[in-house]
Amino acid sequence: MSQLVGELMASNVEVIIALGYQSALAAKQETTVPVVAFSAGDPVATGLADSLARPGGHVTGIPDVSAEVTPKRLRAFG
Repeated sequence: MSQLVGELMASNVEVIIALGYQSALAAKQETTVPVVAFSAGDPVATGLADSLARPGGHVTGIPDVSAEVTPKRLRAFG
């Protein structure tokens, strides 16, 4: 994964779209460019973001599973 992130940085990308936790984590750890993560699990529990309201750092995205949001989604269907 490090090699791919290095290639992206050598290409002077302005943003990285990361699919899955491992690619989002690699981009977070190895770059300072904005990272938009999808299908990366719970961003707070995995350490990708400080909180859903204020992610902090340079990683953002839409959580597919979250201890904070999932119960609210389930109540909406109840």
